[in-house]
Amino acid sequence: KHDDMYSILSICTAIATKALALGLVDTPGTASDAQDEDSSSDDELVPMGGTIPGTTISFDLSNGELDLSEHQINDGGCETLVSHLRTEHHSDSVSRIWFLDLEGNGLSSAGGILLSRELLPYTPLLQHLDLSCNGIGPTGAEALGHALESGAVPLLSHLDLHGNAICDVGCVALGNALTLGSVSVLDLSANRIEHVEALAPLLYNNHAGECLTELNLRENGIESIASFFPRTNNEMASNWRVPSWLTFLDVS
Repeated sequence: KHDDMYSILSICTAIATKALALGLVDTPGTASDAQDEDSSSDDELVPMGGTIPGTTISFDLSNGELDLSEHQINDGGCETLVSHLRTEHHSDSVSRIWFLDLEGNGLSSAGGILLSRELLPYTPLLQHLDLSCNGIGPTGAEALGHALESGAVPLLSHLDLHGNAICDVGCVALGNALTLGSVSVLDLSANRIEHVEALAPLLYNNHAGECLTELNLRENGIESIASFFPRTNNEMASNWRVPSWLTFLDVS
């Protein structure tokens, strides 16, 4: 019997050795090591999306785009979103954002300030920013202006602030900020800008001509806007001129 058992063990050992040599089975410990490596790789993956805490609103950053338009998250939701994005898990994804759309979210000046101070400085690749149909007001526009002046978003080329009631003060702040900006398309329509003088920093006091080509000022009811246009083919009213570098200007 002992001889028979020895023979059987010898045969089993030989079969196992042959299977290992042919790669038909893993070396002891190999499978678990591979699982550990896979687990480690998963831990290193950068989260590319998620859900705003306390809501069912999801977002996806896989393409460098954050589109949360028309969700009415309001200032509270905006604060939650920014705090969530600023966590260590999302920091790398945020730094890759090039497109940010928060149109129609019920943001007030508080929301505008929060975005300008707590999110934009961490989005150096941002090119397109849409905050239209909110209400960031003059104070929010001033905060945004400070962000632009600081160089937080050096690649920003498209800025849409339609319907934010930034008024003359906000227009002046943005005009001054664009001296160091790269914005080529600017929408300030329906913003309660009343006086043509508020446009001076935007059009004449800076180097915006190096970049800005499209400017939308419609639905503002700006006083003396007719002074932008010639009374005759060879005459401009007062000292105002339409900058030659503008390829599109809407003051209707």
